Amino acid sequence: MLHLLDPKKVLPAYALVTTATSVAIFLTIQHIFALNWEVYKIVTLSSTISSILTIVLFSNLVSRTIWNALRWWSKDIYPNLTGAWEGKICPVPDKNNKASEPLVVRASIKHSILVLFIDFHGETFDSVTQSATPIIEKGQHRLHYVYRSDSKIPGRDSYNGTAILRVGTVKTDKGTALSLKGQYSTDRRTIGTIELLQIGTDADHDVAF
Repeated sequence: MLHLLDPKKVLPAYALVTTATSVAIFLTIQHIFALNWEVYKIVTLSSTISSILTIVLFSNLVSRTIWNALRWWSKDIYPNLTGAWEGKICPVPDKNNKASEPLVVRASIKHSILVLFIDFHGETFDSVTQSATPIIEKGQHRLHYVYRSDSKIPGRDSYNGTAILRVGTVKTDKGTALSLKGQYSTDRRTIGTIELLQIGTDADHDVAF
């Protein structure tokens, strides 16, 4: 998981929006209905508005609508990676120059303005997200991913790995799709490359083998 938006920046801004909205609504109601409310009613109104804004602004529908609108306005905004993905892992030959066959993999990514989770699967393993951090480096969108891989083969130990993936777009028969490409390394001292292509925007699509 991750905080796509820094809480240290979001919370003060959210508090300011809530306060300003509460005062504006209070003044409007007072002006229209000529009410003389006590302080406790103002506090109650502020709390109610805060709760409503929390539900609305951080709901998937509203947040993703705003997100898509910002992406349409500026491609510099980090893309929403939510959806089903498929691709391959290509291990680098070991010190004996023994090459391994590319591994077919699938992934499901759930991405919101606050969290990101990657459900990653191969024929012989499943991986658990430990952290996933989207960042922008020199205008390029990247994803720093830390995971634990659990083998489906009895007797094999789990291992940890990290990957730095570049977010891009590729043209397909169905149009333009998001892609993730980069390198990985593990605590077993193995390295290789990962290539993923988004095949749909439904994060609930079954990607297990």
